[in-house]
Amino acid sequence: MKAWRDADPEPERGLSPVERARVSEMEAEIHRVRMENEFLKGAAVSSTGQGNAA
Repeated sequence: MKAWRDADPEPERGLSPVERARVSEMEAEIHRVRMENEFLKGAAVSSTGQGNAA
């Protein structure tokens, strides 16, 4: 596969403004979901009384 790509490379193209905006939206969504996930993990630990207490 590498030999074929080296012999016939695709021209690289940048993202269109619409694609760039969509990527930005998706990155923001991923960040929001990760933050919510961390919050929910903490809420689950608090509600069960389990934690990392030594």
